[in-house]
Amino acid sequence: MFKQAIGLCFASLMLAIASNAQAALSLAEIVESMEEGEWRELPDTSVESVMPNRNEHPHWGRQGPRAVTRSWSGAAFDTKRNQLIMKGGGHGAYGGNEVYVFDLEDMTWERATDPSPHEPDPEFSDRRSPEQYYRTTDDTPVSRHTYDGLLYLPNIDKTLLWGGSLYSVGNSYDAHAWMFDSETREWSRGGEANRTRIQVATGYDPETGHALVEYGYGAYLYDPEADEWSVLSSGNNLMHGHVGAVDPENRLFIQVFIPNSDVAQFAYYDLEHPRAGRQHPDATGDLDFSDDPLPGITYHPGTGLMVLWRGWKETWVLDPKTWEVRRLDNAPGPAPDHYGTDSYPVRGKYKTWGIFGRWAYVPDHDVFIGYGHVEDNVWLYKLPEDPFNWTPPEDESAQACPVDLCVGPDYPLKKPSQAAQQAEEGAEIAIQGGEYKDCARWRKGVTIRGVDGRPRIGGEICDRKAIWVVQGDETVIENVELYGGSDDGRNGDGIRHEGRRLVVRDSDIHSSRMGILTNHGEDVELELFNNHFHGMRNRSGLAHQVYAARIGSLIAEANLFEKGGAGHHLKSVAARNAVRYNHFVNRDDTRASLLDVWGCSTTDIIGNTFSYGGDSGALQAISVTTRRESGGEIECERDVAVNILFNTAVFEQSNPRWSSFVRNQFGAELELANNLVMNTRDVVFTGGDSKTGLGRERGNLHLEGLQLSLFASPDDHDYRLVKPLEEAADVGLYPGRQYRHPRALDDRDGPYHPGAHGSKPE
Repeated sequence: MFKQAIGLCFASLMLAIASNAQAALSLAEIVESMEEGEWRELPDTSVESVMPNRNEHPHWGRQGPRAVTRSWSGAAFDTKRNQLIMKGGGHGAYGGNEVYVFDLEDMTWERATDPSPHEPDPEFSDRRSPEQYYRTTDDTPVSRHTYDGLLYLPNIDKTLLWGGSLYSVGNSYDAHAWMFDSETREWSRGGEANRTRIQVATGYDPETGHALVEYGYGAYLYDPEADEWSVLSSGNNLMHGHVGAVDPENRLFIQVFIPNSDVAQFAYYDLEHPRAGRQHPDATGDLDFSDDPLPGITYHPGTGLMVLWRGWKETWVLDPKTWEVRRLDNAPGPAPDHYGTDSYPVRGKYKTWGIFGRWAYVPDHDVFIGYGHVEDNVWLYKLPEDPFNWTPPEDESAQACPVDLCVGPDYPLKKPSQAAQQAEEGAEIAIQGGEYKDCARWRKGVTIRGVDGRPRIGGEICDRKAIWVVQGDETVIENVELYGGSDDGRNGDGIRHEGRRLVVRDSDIHSSRMGILTNHGEDVELELFNNHFHGMRNRSGLAHQVYAARIGSLIAEANLFEKGGAGHHLKSVAARNAVRYNHFVNRDDTRASLLDVWGCSTTDIIGNTFSYGGDSGALQAISVTTRRESGGEIECERDVAVNILFNTAVFEQSNPRWSSFVRNQFGAELELANNLVMNTRDVVFTGGDSKTGLGRERGNLHLEGLQLSLFASPDDHDYRLVKPLEEAADVGLYPGRQYRHPRALDDRDGPYHPGAHGSKPE
């Protein structure tokens, strides 16, 4: 066993009170300084540093010790010592059965026991897959998802463990009451119940000293002094995940569970009339618990309310007398976050599937303790005196913020993810320039703008998807840098667009699996202006700079695409595309076409520059392609039009024999006019598996060999013509702008010539 010494710095704990103080504070001083509704983070209190190494035991599982908080596991709070007692793991996640103890007074974590050796349990040799049934060699409980099955019993000063999903097999085949002694740090095996259950909810009745255990089909009473089990109620059927606690004033054993409807539901046993069975009250108020993990629930004696927490800044209070529920926003300042990160990826949205007993009331200090997951620090929370009538005070330090929310060194919000938690629909958010190791999930439609320079954000992934997951109906992102998504085959994009309309301007998105990836949806829109996309990599698949899936519309204007990987610079399956005045550059980085659009679309590709170098095989600037699903080609059932007008394509490879400006695989009736194409074999390629049907070609200028002297300065990305060339064909549509490097536009006037640029002034 070993301890982690943790120093608490006055400056980090009292950020809003005295920024220059250096003296360490005691827990009592910290609590005394807290305001109503305030969260207070205890720095350097992550449990990770006391977790075992992989070589310390052979039953690592899929997740290792991070499963202690990630996979349906909880804790119990020892009110005698003010210690949080935590264990977890189980099923295929983790086989370690060690116990972790956080001493709140000392603000230190300790690994109180080491992982136990395992061996097959011969008692289950006749079961299906008997090799998955284990026992420990030191007569301690096997690792498990504990759910809400950990409960401190003050009358005997021990912690009960019961139920759960046991390591490897995932069943709950151990119905014994296991007791952990905090003094000796030893386990003892108690009496066995008639049956057991994976998901359980527990509560302690201070009047009788009994443990109450709801196991889905009924409830048990466990008398720890007599070590005896009895039935409180039976014949019920509660299949959903749930957690519980006792209201000693009203003598109720209350459970909260969240079915598929995402609306919190409550149940209770009346301990004065247990034969009435489980009751289901008609709760009212803030019952929307969608998109969040299972909560922890505990009783607050000062208000007589049940208090719930789900890992975020919000808490909920329940009045057991009226069954009214109210959600409380926090007081101004930092608050817990619960998104998954690149170093802590999760299946789904959050770092854990439930809080359970990692949320508890601390009677000695009249605060709550909350612990989200192994990467996080421990948090304290101060409940308002009158929660149902309390509103958060105005944040005086944020008065200088010129918009709704500000992020950066000069503001209380230090990370974009904190702003994402607090943002309301339509909010404007300013992020100061600087470095932010962060990821965020923007659930509301907001405007996000970098100020005082360009903020550089990345190094973490939310929801196993992207640095920023955007879900609002109307979201605008301006002047940010997003970098460092995954490149090892896992998801890890710059932006995952899951909302309706997203506009991205003047931003730098790079070094991820994909720059932007959208969901499908006929009403989804993506608009890109003056951005820089580069350096996407994916070791095990495609790495498009931008991938617009089957959405309603895409607009891309004045963007710079370069340094691609194994994918297209811009790929779109949108119904409508406007790709105008962009600059696509390839220097032997990718074998894919630079721009790929589905032929079943209305598409304008106008005024773009394609600079293609290297000798990487079959080279096309633009591909007009088919789409396949379930092994077959998708039929096009709408009118389409693909216009490719006034573009410049320069192929600088030494052998152009396989190259073409456009590959028309779809067989679309193209309008291909007034393009300047240099050093390719074909303007349009229709061989191989491509279909016939070229459409109409007019006014295209196809030049053999490299004639770079025609342009002002190709090395500086300046493709203006040195002198006028032949006049453009009259197609009734002319570009009014032209690309100027980097990522800007100039007006373009006639007379018009083929290509994306006019002549350079004398």
